[in-house]
Amino acid sequence: MIIGLLTLGAAVAMADALPTGRCVLPSVSIAESSAFVPLAGLTVVCDALPVEAETIAAARFVREVHRISGVALPIAYGGKTAGSLIRIGNRSAVGDVVRKLGVAVPPERDGEDIARQSYVVALLKGRGKPQILAAGLGDARTSRGHLGTGYALGELLRRLDVRKGVWGFDMPVEPIVKSPAVAHRTLYIMNSSLRNPGLSIEHFSDEEIVDYVDRLVEARYSRICFWQWSVYYLYPGNAPAYEADRHLIHRAMRKVFDRARQRGLEVYHMLTPSHVNVDMLPEPRMRATGYYGPFSVCWSQPDARDLAMKMAQLEMEYYGPVNGYMVWFYDPGGCFCAECAEHQSERIYDQLMAVAERAPSISPGAKFQAGLWPTWSFARDKERIGHPGRGYTADEVNAMVKDFLRRCRTKFGPRELTIIDSCEGDETNIYNGNVDSREFKRSGFMYTALGMASEQTYPFALFRLRYLCEQMGRARERGLDEAQLFIQYSATNFPGVFAFADTLFEPGSKYEDTAHRLAMTLAKGSSREPFVAYVAAMEDLYAAQNRSAVEVALKRVEEAAGRIAGSQGFLGSLEWLKGHTLAQTYYVKLAQTTNDAEFDALVAKFREGLSAIPMYRDYAERTLAPELARHHVKTYWGAAAGK
Repeated sequence: MIIGLLTLGAAVAMADALPTGRCVLPSVSIAESSAFVPLAGLTVVCDALPVEAETIAAARFVREVHRISGVALPIAYGGKTAGSLIRIGNRSAVGDVVRKLGVAVPPERDGEDIARQSYVVALLKGRGKPQILAAGLGDARTSRGHLGTGYALGELLRRLDVRKGVWGFDMPVEPIVKSPAVAHRTLYIMNSSLRNPGLSIEHFSDEEIVDYVDRLVEARYSRICFWQWSVYYLYPGNAPAYEADRHLIHRAMRKVFDRARQRGLEVYHMLTPSHVNVDMLPEPRMRATGYYGPFSVCWSQPDARDLAMKMAQLEMEYYGPVNGYMVWFYDPGGCFCAECAEHQSERIYDQLMAVAERAPSISPGAKFQAGLWPTWSFARDKERIGHPGRGYTADEVNAMVKDFLRRCRTKFGPRELTIIDSCEGDETNIYNGNVDSREFKRSGFMYTALGMASEQTYPFALFRLRYLCEQMGRARERGLDEAQLFIQYSATNFPGVFAFADTLFEPGSKYEDTAHRLAMTLAKGSSREPFVAYVAAMEDLYAAQNRSAVEVALKRVEEAAGRIAGSQGFLGSLEWLKGHTLAQTYYVKLAQTTNDAEFDALVAKFREGLSAIPMYRDYAERTLAPELARHHVKTYWGAAAGK
């Protein structure tokens, strides 16, 4: 497996420059048999009759090469087989070249289109002048059929670098042939009030949305899904104060979905049928009882159930047709009145069927998933979850889950329904034995790395790449069919977004492998070494257990960020880098204040510094406040305070 452009010498030099006891990314050497193919003279060659997905992929690739290197590659359509070129497409156009390379096309895996998510990148031999093949292994002339083409061009972009002032591709002599280890890698975006211009996809320009989705393709995602809070539903009369935001969100997410479809990504819509704006309910009896009462209807009340599904149907019709629906029952849905608590498995099954019954007329052929998060925790809360006055026992929860699964198995048949649950603990239903992989597909939900920080209005989350790689590596080795990463702040978390999909795609990949591919993606030329140092220092900052270790790691973060800013070839946002680093510095200082006045004064300086960075200005001026900062310090920075 050829994965890194960081040389051993650079890694050793970096290691020698850092204090002991830190996290250093080991080098991954390039195969000895490799060639550097300069950009000069190359032409990108597409099929003579390309489908839209191919022309979009080619245009994106050429645009990125120009942005990175300043070199404008011409595009030709058909006919050209001689000279220096990059031949792109899928097997519908370049199948003969793929066959001559001896590349095996992966078969379907349990009904999943693995070939369409596979690709080959190869330096073609015996052609005189250098020729590169970047091809998807799908054979359909469709957007999905060209998803692997997008992956192949992403692989080439990672291999683009500069040597002695010359830009080109670092190519192994042997072909790179890749297929996903986990069938689906899904990015799950939530729409809520926790969003800001500059940080959140709802506020992106059309160009920024296109660029964001294209980066997901290059990171090798296969699906995108989203969920939104009920105050943003389109139902007439719903939350008048949110009218402008409601339409802004719907327009933006439809554009995200449209671009995803163009690039071959599957689009899923996540719904919580019982979740509504309870201010719309005419009678108190219609509201849910228990922990989720402020956000949910009682599913045992027919008129409440009817109103909730009318709201959901409007959303389904607006965003449809989609490839699938994820039905999420709890948090923030769910009712635990005496009736619902006694018949909980029936209630959630009925919610699933309410979506499934409406789907054929809106999204023909859609697939379905059902979320059992966080039923494994229900027995811990005796006051707000379960039977009124006594809660649930662990055995009762287990019986409820099994009864729900029995109903689903009867209705959908073997492995026609996917069950979602957390992939971060052995007690969850996808890992504890409740969900039989012979009967259901399993999807792992990654929450704490980026989703939890988003819900705490914290767009400065530490990378936690090692944790992400460990958890997703475990999901991969345990044979999950899919995993999904929950985020809200789309502009600030690309390292984690990349690491999630990369670990799931690459068989056997470890943290060090993924971190190097991330560096290949974001840092070219002289920016590579300081970016690797930045990632390593951020990992140590997260792992620091005491004040001294925090301060040492922070110093390295700040030093590496300064070197990145002064280097050439960093492809990430320098605004993001500056703001992210500034936040780590200020939160460490805030954690070490001794009184409220000192804390509040420091927050004012933090806000002033952050507001000078355009992408963070709205967050600094409208969102960041002393009480919110106190919550962040308490949640994330105990070690910095010496606690």
